[in-house]
Amino acid sequence: MKNIAIGIVVVVAVVVVVGFVPLVDVPYQDIETYYEDEPYEANETYTATAPLTYEVTKSYVYEDTYTRHYTTQIGDLFWEGTEEVPIQVAAVDIKNTDNATGTFTVSFSGFTPLFFSSTALNLSPSQKSTASCPSEYNIDEWSYDVTPDTKQVQKERTVTKYRQVQRERTVTRYKRGSIFEYLRSRL
Repeated sequence: MKNIAIGIVVVVAVVVVVGFVPLVDVPYQDIETYYEDEPYEANETYTATAPLTYEVTKSYVYEDTYTRHYTTQIGDLFWEGTEEVPIQVAAVDIKNTDNATGTFTVSFSGFTPLFFSSTALNLSPSQKSTASCPSEYNIDEWSYDVTPDTKQVQKERTVTKYRQVQRERTVTRYKRGSIFEYLRSRL
């Protein structure tokens, strides 16, 4: 009986010693703080280039004349003079409908111009002027193109931005523990 009691005491002592010695990884729950990028929408002001606004109030062809200077030579004799020559003139009336002053360039095409093929009109807001292009030939089919100045304007747009947000999550961590702690974490 004494041997049995000694055996039981030894077994209990071994179990107690082994049970409390940190020999295994014991899981436990912990709260971890982390940071995350969170998107949000914001209004952003930016500068853009925009053409000035205008209105073509009329485009037409009209008859006119111009004075041509000439020199005629026959042998040693020279005659100089002027004469009125009939011409047709393509014309475009432009009105600046913008709130800024600017240059509006009107380019003519489809016929042979007598003097020039484009006209630059510098117009204040609400001001109106005529660009014209004369031709010695009949103007049957013609066209024009208006190129307005540009101005800087402030515009707004919605953009996606990101901010750091603090979050928490539960994570499983491990620590060295005894068999008793391990068994308790499983219950």
